[in-house]
Amino acid sequence: MGVPGGSRGMKEKALGRTRILAAVGVFAATAAILIATAGDYGLTLDEPVYIVSAKQVSAWLQGLLGEPGFAASFHDGELQKRWVFAR
Repeated sequence: MGVPGGSRGMKEKALGRTRILAAVGVFAATAAILIATAGDYGLTLDEPVYIVSAKQVSAWLQGLLGEPGFAASFHDGELQKRWVFAR
């Protein structure tokens, strides 16, 4: 006579191994697809807007210490020019 529940324990272990192998397979397939297409990712439609906006804010921050200067950076014209998305 075997151990009570012995065949069930073996089935559960086999099911556990199957699930692990399936998860590893899905991971490997996903990783392979991502690596194969890594050079093809491009910009979405809204990213150029944020890139331009970030460059404008960066220029404004640099202007605080350089040209046009701290006080001039807070004039309406300069704020409207550099903080486009905050209108």
